[in-house]
Amino acid sequence: VRRGLLAALWLSERMLGLDAAVASWLKQTLVAAGPLAPLELDAARALAALRQDKKAGRFVLLAALGRPVLVTPPDELHQAALAVAARGTAGVA
Repeated sequence: VRRGLLAALWLSERMLGLDAAVASWLKQTLVAAGPLAPLELDAARALAALRQDKKAGRFVLLAALGRPVLVTPPDELHQAALAVAARGTAGVA
């Protein structure tokens, strides 16, 4: 779950312009729950699994605190978000 939230925050910043200070605060809150070891992911298989998920590859992103938006990112951003999720806490600033 935390990996997905980290990916969604990353996408929120890039796609919706979520304020960097809000994103940083939320990421630090997720990281405080404990370390996430990096994962090795097969990008093609992970992207296919995302499309089969109940949300069909869509993400609930934040335009701002209290302003969620359902978005289907383009493939290149999907893949980059998967990389963020795979890194776990390593990608959090």
